[in-house]
Amino acid sequence: MEKVKKGDYIVVATELRGVFAGEFVTREGAEATIRNARMCVAWPASVHGFTALAACGPLQGSRVSLAAPLLVITKVSAIMVCSAAARAQWEKSLWS
Repeated sequence: MEKVKKGDYIVVATELRGVFAGEFVTREGAEATIRNARMCVAWPASVHGFTALAACGPLQGSRVSLAAPLLVITKVSAIMVCSAAARAQWEKSLWS
């Protein structure tokens, strides 16, 4: 099984339904740390679900925050590595 590597751009979901993206730093148990962290507050049906945020990224109609330099995320339930196209979309910080 391939592991997430430091610097990989990832999408992180939490038990409380938070969805974040950023550069992977570390994970310890149910806690993950990412750099240049953004939160997706909402996304339209055209995204086709949560896992698509790692495949194509947030699309027009999404609400993505500006980046925080470093974020420690608790109660992590999933980590997905992003495609290059998804990362580009996340980094636009769409808010529409």
